[in-house]
Formats: sequence, C-alpha cells, structure tokens
Amino acid sequence: PVQRLTTHRRKVGTADFHPCANNVLATTATDPGVKIWDIEAGKELFSNGDAHKDIIQGFSWNGNGSLGCTSSKDKTLRVLDPRQNTVAQQKEEAHMGVKGFRALWLNKPKDYIFTVGFSKTSERQYALWDPKDLSKPLKLTGIDNASGLIMPFYDNDTCVLYLAGKGDGNIRYFEV
Repeated sequence: PVQRLTTHRRKVGTADFHPCANNVLATTATDPGVKIWDIEAGKELFSNGDAHKDIIQGFSWNGNGSLGCTSSKDKTLRVLDPRQNTVAQQKEEAHMGVKGFRALWLNKPKDYIFTVGFSKTSERQYALWDPKDLSKPLKLTGIDNASGLIMPFYDNDTCVLYLAGKGDGNIRYFEV
C-alpha cells in the first residue's frame, strides 16, 4: 500500500473522497464517528466520535465539500462542518422505523439531502430535506412494504436519482 490509515478500532464501512480537494478522504466505521484524512500525509484532519451514539450507516459530501451529512443507526441525520469540527444541524428520528436509513447529498439543481428509510409500520419511504433546516422534511413519501434496505445513488451530471433495494428485482429512478 502507498498509505495505511489505522485509527478506526473496528471495520470501516464507508470511504468517500472529497469532491474538490485532492487526497482528502472521509471514512466511517462500526465504531461511531467520522474521520477525515489527508491521505498523502497519512494523518487525520478531523474526527467527531463524540457526536454519534451509534454506527454511522452513510456519509455524503455536499457539492463543494464544506459540509457532510451522516445517517446513523440511532435514527439521527446530522450535518457536519469539518472546518469548525461541529455538528451544524441534526434531526433525531429522521425515519421512525427500527431498521437503518441512508442519506445522500444532492447537489443539483439545489442543495438537498435525500434519505431513504422505514416508517413505524416498516413501510419503506424517502424524504427530501433542506440542509439549512432539518426540523421537517420538504417531502416524505412512502414507497412500498418490502423489507430490504434501499440504497440511493445520484448522478450530479444528469440529476437522476437511482434507488436500488436489497433483494429487489427492479431499480427506481427519479429526475430531481
């Protein structure tokens, strides 16, 4: 390996490169917290292990990399500001269901955070959030009653959002 980054105590779950800065990487693991690395120097730039109470299931940068959002098993959606080393916004129980949820930053046509998760009755649902005000979703819609977790993927160039469910035989797509 060119570089070895070894301060997570448990298995790494996500690794996301910064959208603008070279050699900057955000990682999450089964130990709560996000770490941001300078992979060229091999040093940790940011860590917020105190802000999360449970496993982080997803991390996503905004368009210019100034903020990031996390989805956690404690049902909380957080907007992180790594430059200030703070949680800028947070929404507890972004999705009410007991299963996990995923968050993804949509950068075009406007700044939104998109989440997929479950309702209290185990209905799969998606929500669209304003990152400046997480008090209530801009849109919250049920999808179906399947049991598999939906994984969102977004193409910034075409503004098309793809939703692929674990075990599903189809892929949903939406133009944002």
